[in-house]
Amino acid sequence: MKVVVINDFGFVEGGASQVAIGSAGLLADRGHEVTLFVGVGATSPLGTNVKFISAGIRSTRDDPIRVRAAANGLWNPAALATLKRVVALADPDTIFHLHSWTKALSNSLLSGLEPVADRVVVTLHDYFTACPNGGFYDYRAQQICPLKPMSRACICTDCDSRSYGEKLWRVARHLTQTRGSGFPGWCRHFIYLSDLSLERLRPALPSSAQFHRVLNPVFKPEVGVDPGLNRDAVMLGRLAPEKGGMLFAEAAGLAGVPPRYIGDGVEADSIRKTNPSAQITGWLSGSGVDAQLRSARMLVFPSRWLETFGLGVLEAAALGIPSVVSDACAAREFVGRSERGLLFRSGDAGDLSRKLTALLHDDQLVRKLGAAAKDFVFKWAPGPAEHAAALEKVYRSMLGM
Repeated sequence: MKVVVINDFGFVEGGASQVAIGSAGLLADRGHEVTLFVGVGATSPLGTNVKFISAGIRSTRDDPIRVRAAANGLWNPAALATLKRVVALADPDTIFHLHSWTKALSNSLLSGLEPVADRVVVTLHDYFTACPNGGFYDYRAQQICPLKPMSRACICTDCDSRSYGEKLWRVARHLTQTRGSGFPGWCRHFIYLSDLSLERLRPALPSSAQFHRVLNPVFKPEVGVDPGLNRDAVMLGRLAPEKGGMLFAEAAGLAGVPPRYIGDGVEADSIRKTNPSAQITGWLSGSGVDAQLRSARMLVFPSRWLETFGLGVLEAAALGIPSVVSDACAAREFVGRSERGLLFRSGDAGDLSRKLTALLHDDQLVRKLGAAAKDFVFKWAPGPAEHAAALEKVYRSMLGM
């Protein structure tokens, strides 16, 4: 098959980029003719077996001329012009797989894909398809937003993490998406990552669309770990308020659990002040993350917002490490009703502390939950090859094969 994988960035800067670039390489390795189309990036991250096309633009955040950045963030003519050339030269059976567009490519990209709507599939990595700030989350109140997206109440609410002016720009961007490019109304295929995310997004998506569940790939190592021999609780990811890092610091202090953070972000200093025993490694390579996880007793996933997936929970589970997960995010689906980890009430440091204490003092429970989590991941979650095969199945159905 011929596939054009589309993403804001030609390098890994987040979960969507990691999946987009990784899947492009996997598909090419399986013999497909793959093009990676990006907005930002000068060189291919995948070598010569994947054709690389870059629009050569700046991301909205990196453009120093803010007026130009705001205009291009709504509608980038350079991205549209480059994509139109790709679409015009593509064979009539080419699949276009869109991962992200809100940070660089803009809504103009969506307009350029509408003429080939029957061969476009969008992976719903976030909530921008329905929500102007992309998270169904009030970053000011630090709580999940109950408002209808783009309602009067929504538009009047200062929920943006930066400013109300930024919120109004996001409202304008959303209007450009729905009215300027007609998206998601014309799109016929969506890939979703969790029942929670689809439930929240579905009211904004076309009723006639087809929804395909394809989980992000999970690396499954041959050798796991015995979590009962370890002591630390580990959090993996960005240290931002909506991720719950401060909540973890407070709860770990109450429980007497050594907290370790793999990642970095704006809350790093506050976390150190709240819990002086906290270790913050900063961002690490894949092998560095693996080494840190192998010395963990449990993974903590304290996110306050509606995470669409929670890959870290599955990566830890593949090693035999159980997780303590917020009951507000999609990762709860992988933990179940505490069969493969423990759930705590979102935002409740006391409840999180009790769950950390339970795992800290019960080696048998840690091993039982870790073994069940590992068994579940190996049987249910896709590895890289299975992920690529699932994408092939989606593409074939789109082509009527």
